[in-house]
Amino acid sequence: MLIDRIRTKNRWTKKELAGKLDMTRQNLHLIYKNGNTSLKKLQRIADVLGVSEDSLLLEESNDAGNTQ
Repeated sequence: MLIDRIRTKNRWTKKELAGKLDMTRQNLHLIYKNGNTSLKKLQRIADVLGVSEDSLLLEESNDAGNTQ
């Protein structure tokens, strides 16, 4: 998952990333688990991580196709 790779690269804990996204760790966990969120949250995640919304969406669709 792109979010997790960037979080790890920046050496942020999930709690730190949640704080940067102005959400709770539990809300972040739901995004990780379900892989879906509102467009507003998607934009915020992309801004904080320094990537485009498209790259987040494309990564998620690629991950969904690789369910071996």
